[in-house]
Amino acid sequence: MNNNGREHNVSSDPHPNHTDCPPINAVGNLSNGQSRLTNSLPTARSCGFHDHDDPDNANLRGRITIQ
Repeated sequence: MNNNGREHNVSSDPHPNHTDCPPINAVGNLSNGQSRLTNSLPTARSCGFHDHDDPDNANLRGRITIQ
């Protein structure tokens, strides 16, 4: 859920290629108040994500753990 007050472009690491976990890229642009699911993540692992438009902002980075 984007509760930040501005749009964010959710993308898989690494920036700018977004190739580590491509199913994350399905989230794409989120307006304030919007949420969206990733595509299927079938392999157990950890995937990083970031805001493509602000990739160096540590507050807009995270990890998804797939079990």
